[in-house]
Amino acid sequence: MKEMRREDRAIKEEESMAILDTAEYGVLSTFSEQGEVYGVPLSFFIGKNIF
Repeated sequence: MKEMRREDRAIKEEESMAILDTAEYGVLSTFSEQGEVYGVPLSFFIGKNIF
């Protein structure tokens, strides 16, 4: 895996899981080849069984 560019912005795995445990949804933000920025809302599930 590629190393994180801004290590000073890194958070521990426990903190990231706490954020995900309290979040209702997420937003995946990126940019196009033309430089246009956009975000895609995401629903997610963390667990072993979804049914």
